[in-house]
Amino acid sequence: MGDYGSAQRFYDDARSAAHEARAVELVTYILCTMSHLATWQGQPRVGFDHAAAAAWADQSGSPYARAYAADVAVRALTADGQADQSKDTLDREYAALQAALADQAPRQSWWYFYDESFFWSTSAQNALKFQGTDQVLAATEKALGLTDEGNLHNRSFRLLYRAEAFARQQNIGLACQTITEVVELTSLNSTRRIEQRLQELRRGLDPWKRTRAVKQLDQSIDAYRSPSIK
Repeated sequence: MGDYGSAQRFYDDARSAAHEARAVELVTYILCTMSHLATWQGQPRVGFDHAAAAAWADQSGSPYARAYAADVAVRALTADGQADQSKDTLDREYAALQAALADQAPRQSWWYFYDESFFWSTSAQNALKFQGTDQVLAATEKALGLTDEGNLHNRSFRLLYRAEAFARQQNIGLACQTITEVVELTSLNSTRRIEQRLQELRRGLDPWKRTRAVKQLDQSIDAYRSPSIK
């Protein structure tokens, strides 16, 4: 919904409650979500602070906690333009992820969303910042191939990373086709972040606004969204 102030207050309450309960793994999870919140708001260094604080993950003994703490650190470092550090942290995330996948112990329910597809999605986001479109497309292909089809939020962002790569290649037809898929997927249930990303990508297509592909995209937006996206 974009109400970041209220989200921050609830996260603070949750973190205090988790500390009081001495639930170390849950503390890690909450700090990671706080890191996401800061990075989303354009404060990646604050996001990295929260990700670093999630070193509680080492005390939890949970490989999922270690992997996800590394994941949010990668996102913050990527947003802050730190190429080498983000790559090193991405490697650390992958190692923790492999340990998590090999772990036979049941995982806590709040890690339901974190799997190998999440890692590849973060890799795609990192590649958009520091690598070429081929690397982005390879990472999104892996992420989408492993994605839970029912998680429309994650699937939508992975498609939008792919659309941005197509746009950078000036493959406007595939870019518009991919964005249209997201518009249709999220016609009934979207988020502020998805809407903002759609607007950014559509504005980036303005040089091709007279092409058939962009006109068809605009028709889809008119059918499923407010015209303000264009």
